[in-house]
Amino acid sequence: MSVATTDSGGIGATGIFWGDFNGHDQDNPEVLGACDKQADGLRAYANVSWQDRDGNWFVQEVEDATGAGDGCEYNYLPNIADGTKVYIDACLKDGPRGSVRYCGSGTAIA
Repeated sequence: MSVATTDSGGIGATGIFWGDFNGHDQDNPEVLGACDKQADGLRAYANVSWQDRDGNWFVQEVEDATGAGDGCEYNYLPNIADGTKVYIDACLKDGPRGSVRYCGSGTAIA
């Protein structure tokens, strides 16, 4: 699942979520990626959130601060139970402490 930022013009960044497609959680963990797509001085930021079977919420984040055209940054996630709905945001961010903006959102299944 890929989510794009909502900035005008070309896409500034994408957030990517790969779920466990083979049904064996230990063999194929979920991954979150952030990819900077524009040389605009902003960094790509992505997060994924989900609720476990006990009702606890979890959030994982990743940032691509190396600039456009330099690949993506990835975060290998803790095991998310198969069939769990996850919520993905892709945003742009001005520096490590900057606020997020131009966020696009989507959902996927782990």
